[in-house]
Amino acid sequence: IGRITSRGVISEYVVPPSTRGIISEYARPPQNSGLAGIVTGPDGNLWFTEFNVGKIGRITRHGVITEYPVLTGNSGPKGITVGPDGNLWFTEFYADMIGRITSGGAVTEFQLSGGSLRHQPRYSLGGITAGPLKSIWFTEGKTNRIGQAIPLHRAS
Repeated sequence: IGRITSRGVISEYVVPPSTRGIISEYARPPQNSGLAGIVTGPDGNLWFTEFNVGKIGRITRHGVITEYPVLTGNSGPKGITVGPDGNLWFTEFYADMIGRITSGGAVTEFQLSGGSLRHQPRYSLGGITAGPLKSIWFTEGKTNRIGQAIPLHRAS
């Protein structure tokens, strides 16, 4: 496990081969769904992306899974984070879009300018996180850039 401080100091920690604890496994989404990103949502549930099937999933503490399709088919949802507006935000690798999903499952998508054409992404969006200036920050793998989105409304 690694850590980088705001001053650029890198620390690495060795994880012991044997640890004590409890590991629980839950029913999973369909095989080959391509689980990618995972984050704890503002509702206390875990939210995850399903890259291969174009869905965002939610799993409760009791192991109940609910899946929400994104609006654009075959978009490849990848990274996911909680935004400063209280919604969950995710990247869509193939569609060159940033998506937003509320805790209630309402999905909205935002196309990056000059976005993809016929499943040929121009940006290849990957990681996403909330960051400074109440913004959403994301990586563009193909262009080797970091992008920024500014949510305008709080979650309802």
